[in-house]
Amino acid sequence: TTVVTACFSYDKLLLAHVGDSRAYRYRAAALTRLTHDHSVLQEQIDAGLISEADARFSSIKNLITRAVGTQDDIDVEITVHAVQADDLYLLCSDGLTDMLTPDEIAAILQRHQNDLTCCCRVLVDCANAEGGKDNCSVVLFKVVEVGQ
Repeated sequence: TTVVTACFSYDKLLLAHVGDSRAYRYRAAALTRLTHDHSVLQEQIDAGLISEADARFSSIKNLITRAVGTQDDIDVEITVHAVQADDLYLLCSDGLTDMLTPDEIAAILQRHQNDLTCCCRVLVDCANAEGGKDNCSVVLFKVVEVGQ
């Protein structure tokens, strides 16, 4: 099992994740990946052995190096990010990111950012239309106001 979780504290977002579920921020029409996959393929990308573009078609893309439930102790990656009003955050499983490119995801977010329920449905439907080879989980939330 992989997981990505989010917790707000005033003007910060704390992310914790294990595996290849991901978090993204959509700000000012730009999609930014906030998590780093715990996978063999990500290690190959980091080492310069394969490009991000070629990685999309790799036969080992689902070999994860960290998972929930495989050991008593889990190495959870925790990061903190500054938030701004109107930020849109996406938490998702690899069932989405294996089927849609970041540009495709960004275009859907741009088109449907004012109706997050509809946007979630469109993201899942588009992933399924592209083959839907894995379970697809999507959570979206938008920052309305930043606390002090």
